[in-house]
Amino acid sequence: MLEVKIRTYQRVEDYADFLKISRAHLNNISKKAFGLPVSIIIKERLLTEIKRELLFTNKSVKEICFEMNFSDVSNFIRFFKKHTEINPNEYRLKYTK
Repeated sequence: MLEVKIRTYQRVEDYADFLKISRAHLNNISKKAFGLPVSIIIKERLLTEIKRELLFTNKSVKEICFEMNFSDVSNFIRFFKKHTEINPNEYRLKYTK
């Protein structure tokens, strides 16, 4: 489900609702199966999708931001930089050479 819906849904509550289970129950399942809370798994999968878009498309950061359902570009850049320590444009330049 995460693979199909990651571009639109990034909240634990969304996936719990899809599965018709509580957020706590989904978290427990995730911790048992992967050793991580579901929120971390969602963030890591979202980050992978963003990196893929940056490296393998010519889309602007703004286009990717809105495709990934962020409310604005500054939130998108802050999220990306928090998890990679560089901004999206720097990432693209560094890894596409």
